[in-house]
Amino acid sequence: MTSLLEQINGYLFGGQPIKRQDRKAGETQYYYINPGQEYATAGSLKTTDIPDEMMNPDGTMKTTGSFNNMQKYNQEVMNNHTNPSNINVPRYWETAAEGKQVYDNVIQQENYIEPQPQNILGKVWSSIKAVNNITHNYDILKNQNVTDKYKHAMINCQPAQYGRGGEFVAGQASFLREMNDLIRGKNTLDSSIADNYANRIGRLLGRKYPEGDCDELIQRYINKKY
Repeated sequence: MTSLLEQINGYLFGGQPIKRQDRKAGETQYYYINPGQEYATAGSLKTTDIPDEMMNPDGTMKTTGSFNNMQKYNQEVMNNHTNPSNINVPRYWETAAEGKQVYDNVIQQENYIEPQPQNILGKVWSSIKAVNNITHNYDILKNQNVTDKYKHAMINCQPAQYGRGGEFVAGQASFLREMNDLIRGKNTLDSSIADNYANRIGRLLGRKYPEGDCDELIQRYINKKY
């Protein structure tokens, strides 16, 4: 039989699921406390939501491997960041509040830069390339076992690399997609805002690194795999 001390250690440092007693709109049923917070106070503990589809009705995990990978990635982030401002920034998120935390961290690390100016022909050409790229990447990514936030960022990153026209198209396409999901009830407002932070991160990285590898750029801040 598990002792009370072992149970407490499991919740605090083992990432065991904790059920929300006062669940708000847009929140998942369960969350876990990020491990490695020996010196954290109760008010400063960082938590990560567990997607509802990963939980059984009895509170056990459906896919412990995916959950353990999520823990592993978040733990690696905490271990590898040397800047104290980066500590406990999640690389997988479901809520708008956590998405903002990640986005603010990207802004802090990368700095916001304006898109490079383009003449009218450049905007048209980059817009056409962006449409083709978005369609192509969506077809590829929709069936891949990668995180939802990675997909959002990736679909926005490469079009932004084409310039102002491409970034505009990516932004509008993402906005329309989120509106459609809201209208059809596939997303809550909170989860839609969370998705949009991933969209914005992708465009920011594509804008700053027009010759960069979007896959590598995005994985600096967002988990590719669960």
